[in-house]
Amino acid sequence: MVGTSGTSVRERLRQGAEALLARSAHEIALDRIEPDPDQPRKSHDPERAVELAESVRSQGVLSPLLVTLIPGTDRYRIVFGERRYHAAREAGLNAVPCVVREQLDPLQILVIQLTENLQREDPRPLEVAASIARLEEPGAFGLSRSEIARLLGRSPSWVSNMLSLLATQGTTRQALDENHLRDPETSRLFSRLPQDEQEALLAEARSSGLPIRRSSVRRHLGTTAGEAAGPEQPTEPPVASAPEVPAVGKGSPEPSREATSAAPEPQAPRRRGRPAGQAPRVINLPALSWQEVLNLFRLLDVEPPSDPSELPEAFVRLRDALS
Repeated sequence: MVGTSGTSVRERLRQGAEALLARSAHEIALDRIEPDPDQPRKSHDPERAVELAESVRSQGVLSPLLVTLIPGTDRYRIVFGERRYHAAREAGLNAVPCVVREQLDPLQILVIQLTENLQREDPRPLEVAASIARLEEPGAFGLSRSEIARLLGRSPSWVSNMLSLLATQGTTRQALDENHLRDPETSRLFSRLPQDEQEALLAEARSSGLPIRRSSVRRHLGTTAGEAAGPEQPTEPPVASAPEVPAVGKGSPEPSREATSAAPEPQAPRRRGRPAGQAPRVINLPALSWQEVLNLFRLLDVEPPSDPSELPEAFVRLRDALS
């Protein structure tokens, strides 16, 4: 049975990995640490920043930062953990626990940052797309989309879909900038809506503080298509015309007995498959965990669902890809 148990397993694995990192962490003064200006995450939620600062003030920094030594200096640059860094400064701490990786090149740093952000809390899609574009850019790293997918543990189609967001315009781009659209497929469908419906959905998302759901966009698309088509007009069934029979007269030869005998009715082609009336065969599939479902979609190079509520739509994409 598919559920959210895979998420809790992933969370436990992450906590276990952090516990192992904590064993090799040591305190580093905050004034020797600096943020990475090329960090993929450019925006931060002010409310969550305040909550994190309060947590750090009362409990300290529980998870160490990952930093790398800046060549030729005694200073460190943050690879991930920038929010904890800012929270520690806000809480008035002088030092934070850090794990030091001394030999990381720019490509390794960017891949680690992207992977860590995607696993913890999805950043704004446009920020992810911009970082992927840096990986693909010939003047930067010049990686192919297949190479990027392999490094991030994603499919090439996911990489292409994320990059497509950089071409969005108008209200769709605005909704992405404000993080009300969270994935490429919902953004693609949203862009097909009339302008007034796009603005209505965006206004609703701003008011509720919730992202625009794909199901809502599909519902609006269905309504729009129905209005464009108009009410269906009843059509009369075509009247079958009688077959022509050659006239028989003085100038016409009498038809032969074979010609006047009734022609045999065409036989329907023999139907293949199960006999009529036989119950369809049921194939029992083994129960899959949420992570196994995601792995299945990625193995088949199909965009996976972002949560269990999107499974029906995701299986439609899977069916279309396999047909």
